[in-house]
Amino acid sequence: MISMLRAITLCALTGVLLACGTSGGGGDAGVDDDGGGRGDASASEGLVFEFVADPALGDVGGGVSVDEARISLRDVRAIGDSATGDYRTSKAEVDLEWSDGHTPSPLRFPLAPPGIYSTFEARLGLPSTGSERFEIRGEVVVGGETRSFRIENDVVNEQIAVPLDGLSLGDELRTATIACSFAFLATLPWDQIALEEGEYRIEPGSPHMPAVVAGLSAAFSLADVR
Repeated sequence: MISMLRAITLCALTGVLLACGTSGGGGDAGVDDDGGGRGDASASEGLVFEFVADPALGDVGGGVSVDEARISLRDVRAIGDSATGDYRTSKAEVDLEWSDGHTPSPLRFPLAPPGIYSTFEARLGLPSTGSERFEIRGEVVVGGETRSFRIENDVVNEQIAVPLDGLSLGDELRTATIACSFAFLATLPWDQIALEEGEYRIEPGSPHMPAVVAGLSAAFSLADVR
């Protein structure tokens, strides 16, 4: 009798173990091969932002030529009906740099959810100090004479908002091109800007800096979507 009870108990335990090992695929359901958890129907191929200077560096109009520009952005977000700027469509800091032979790296949001995207948002400048938050160098013609200029600021907090014209993201990769225009520099009163060591300089505290910050915050626009 004891042997029979032991046999019955062993068979019952074996059946339970086999059932647990084959039911529902365990804890791996819904996770794709790369561990990103994007194997569901709501995944897309992602959203990419490219940044260009338009007009291209060089002559931007009004006797102003830009040789190089560095711009730091923070709180960068793509906003849409299914994306409120969480970790899937945001980045704390982005550095944009244009110079001879160099353009900014694309900003990629591979986890961006499908939906209609309305706005690209950012703030001009980084939260910490210690280096230039933006710097623009080039040449300008004033009174028939060409001189170098340098504009730099390390404390700024201006909002940038670029309408995306209802960019629709489905399950395919979409790329939006954001253009930055430095043409606003031609509107500055260069003949009133101080010369230092033969160079026009606009630095923090300059009476012309507010116009530069306002012009730069409004310089971004949507150029293309593909």
